[in-house]
Amino acid sequence: MKLAISVVVAVALAACSSDAADDGNTIAAGGGGGASGAAAGQMAGAGAGGVGGAGSGGAGAGGAMSTAGEGGTSGGGEGGSAGAAGAAGVDGGDAGGVDAGDAGDAGNMEPLPVCPEGMEYPEPEAGDVTEDVCGDFDFAYPYNEGPTWIASEGAFFFTNFERGEAESGDIIKYTPGVGCEKFIEGVGCNGLAVSNDGNLLAACHQTRSIEKFDVATKGATTVADMFMGELLDSPNDLVQHENGGIYFTNPTYELDGRDPGIGTAIFWLDPDGVLSRLEPTGNPNGIALTPDSTTLFVVGSGHWDIAADGTPSNHQGGGVGGDGMAMDCAGNLYTSGGNIQDADGNGLGNFPGGTNLAFGGEDGTTLLVVHGYDPTSARTVQMNIPGLP
Repeated sequence: MKLAISVVVAVALAACSSDAADDGNTIAAGGGGGASGAAAGQMAGAGAGGVGGAGSGGAGAGGAMSTAGEGGTSGGGEGGSAGAAGAAGVDGGDAGGVDAGDAGDAGNMEPLPVCPEGMEYPEPEAGDVTEDVCGDFDFAYPYNEGPTWIASEGAFFFTNFERGEAESGDIIKYTPGVGCEKFIEGVGCNGLAVSNDGNLLAACHQTRSIEKFDVATKGATTVADMFMGELLDSPNDLVQHENGGIYFTNPTYELDGRDPGIGTAIFWLDPDGVLSRLEPTGNPNGIALTPDSTTLFVVGSGHWDIAADGTPSNHQGGGVGGDGMAMDCAGNLYTSGGNIQDADGNGLGNFPGGTNLAFGGEDGTTLLVVHGYDPTSARTVQMNIPGLP
């Protein structure tokens, strides 16, 4: 299968501009900082495929330029105090800027190994189940989603929102042995992922962006919010590669009457902050990488091979259905519907399902399964294999 993607190399460059004339599917998502007040720019080069530059500004001004072998160049503009900037993008469009932070700075340090190499694991087996770990905690909304585990915090994090609505949501923290608490209020986000530097990455429908939350300050930095001059729609789920790149899905579930953006898509934000769209899209939802980062699975869309530098290729259809999913250290997939299957789709067992799930706990063998409506709660399932957070 062929993947419609342009591979680019990004380097820093001062703000500049030029005409655009190419037909690629890649765009620089880096920029200056509205929240951080930093100024930044990027340059990207490609072969026959085109690349668009994106700049953004905060207190300072950022710009970007990108060069395409046969396509031409596109330049970034300057932003104002609100952190907005424009840049010429692919096919004469424009690439919107990122409103806060540098898109290439989403936690690009080497993560600690969750699944040590060379280990052999038994067939997965579900053990003790603890229902309603949040006890009498009062959820503000009826739907739970997107859990992840942050080892430095000794806690799981997941989202609580109203499905189909744009302006609702909290991030909940669950500490085993302690209970649940509202961690960040009033942020409409869906899927969460731990960043390589131990902070919190979030796919947020309220801001139509990928955000990074500092777990110490709870401050947010926007990682990506536009592609080819169009807003994202309703970012749903995400995962970070060991090299710092981020893969995320962008359906339209929580648009809630707002104007459509770029449309349903799957994106790869490479370590240099260059945003690329994967093809074909399908109907994407949950997303996960294998422990060795060589295969990317997307619910409703199939899976891709992932090169050492993070480049996706060789799309294959089929695979996982449902909503969210988790991955254990043996490379087995755990679906939101409560099924365990190997990478080839062979059934291996069952567990009590929900809407989304993630491994965590001190030894990585605790599976947190969140669910919404009837009831709105979370449970833990003790597994005999550790898995990814």
